[in-house]
Amino acid sequence: MTTAPTPEEAYRDAPSLPAEMSEDMGSLAQYIAGELPAHQWREYRLRHAALADRNALLAVATAAHYARTAQAREARELREEMVKAAAAAAVELQEWDREHGTTLGPLGPDGKDACGYVRSEYLAWATGRPNSPEEVAK
Repeated sequence: MTTAPTPEEAYRDAPSLPAEMSEDMGSLAQYIAGELPAHQWREYRLRHAALADRNALLAVATAAHYARTAQAREARELREEMVKAAAAAAVELQEWDREHGTTLGPLGPDGKDACGYVRSEYLAWATGRPNSPEEVAK
């Protein structure tokens, strides 16, 4: 059974969060203006879902850091919102790939681990190859 790559494996060579956020906003602006080519829509969805996943992972770590401080409630609420946003973006990517047959990695869009699916797809996209367990180890 193939498993999803860890966040560290999937995002090892990803751009910094600020750089990825800038790219995400630029692509969204292109889409809104009707200037994003159709073939880039799936890439936008993938990169947006990966960015949401990375932000959620950061929020989880931050909430743990603030667990015993006066900001614990705010950090917990932020974590919950970021995790929900990542899950929603991941499910949207799964639905898109299911409908369009655009899966790149080995997991397939029907699995229950939507964020794992995003990591698998991101790694396959970023490396330009399907991400079998052997490829992840390289």
